[in-house]
Amino acid sequence: MFDDIFIQMLAETPRRPLSVWGIISGRKTASVLFAGLEYGILQWQGLTPQCPRSAILSATAKLVQAGYATDDGTAIALTQSGLAEKRRAAVRTPLPVHYAPDNNVRVFGNRLFLAVQAVSEAMAGNAQYVPVSADWQVQRYVRSWYKHWATRLQDVASELTAAFARLPEQTADNLAGQFVGHGYNGRVQASDWLTNLDELSALVQVVWQNVKTMPALAALWGGPTPQAGPKAEYCVQLFESGQSLETIAQELGRKQSTVNEYLLTYAILVRPLAPELLASAGQIAALTASWAAGVRSYQELLQCSPELTFMQVRLFQIAQLRREASKRG
Repeated sequence: MFDDIFIQMLAETPRRPLSVWGIISGRKTASVLFAGLEYGILQWQGLTPQCPRSAILSATAKLVQAGYATDDGTAIALTQSGLAEKRRAAVRTPLPVHYAPDNNVRVFGNRLFLAVQAVSEAMAGNAQYVPVSADWQVQRYVRSWYKHWATRLQDVASELTAAFARLPEQTADNLAGQFVGHGYNGRVQASDWLTNLDELSALVQVVWQNVKTMPALAALWGGPTPQAGPKAEYCVQLFESGQSLETIAQELGRKQSTVNEYLLTYAILVRPLAPELLASAGQIAALTASWAAGVRSYQELLQCSPELTFMQVRLFQIAQLRREASKRG
């Protein structure tokens, strides 16, 4: 299954396998995220968080050996037979269409199964049962959630019924088949993990779209995962107020490289930051003209105007790539 996922992250244009690995395993360094933006695979961030580095190296070697990809020692590119194999892989192992990196789906799934069990047992008047999750963090969260909803268990059950009614029938059946409750142990085998991830993501999407009418499930979910922390938010606030990178570093008590990382990560994951905050009008004009001529690499863009810096060029690249991505939909 992993080989099928990996090949769907590749293209005719060269891509660095370890950058792809960084994206699907959930690394959030600016360099990895920029590669994900550049490759158009940022939406698969964290798809396979347990994926070891060795799996990528093995998958890469198999693709090259089979003639599906060429390897220049740094990046690999799919051949025509590789593109055909990519299409076959998409049929064998479809990627989860409802998945989003910030949908907090894995955390929600663990909480959901325990919460359903707790509500079911409580409505049956039974306080003695073995929890389906041994994770103490999950247990602590669900215990706190349950205390708030203990007097409204029927409301919780009604919300769950309403949420499942908004799902495709097969998806609802597959998820319900995994529940454990009073006198009900679900089926023995659930969907494969990728399908299950998509099904849970579909449920998260329903809850996300109906937060006001599904407050119990929304509270259980806990909302989307923040894409930027408080320090990054404050860093952006200082940057957009006109503070220099050096001044921001002093204000935060951080190295300038850390400030750069905050700004770039924010620009990639949250919203682009105006390159004009660092670059002059002339530099922006030169960068824009080069981009329109098809220049994309950092090193080439750096040469298009005197005294350009890494941050000026990178913020410009991010803004352009995000604009192009939004046009593609």
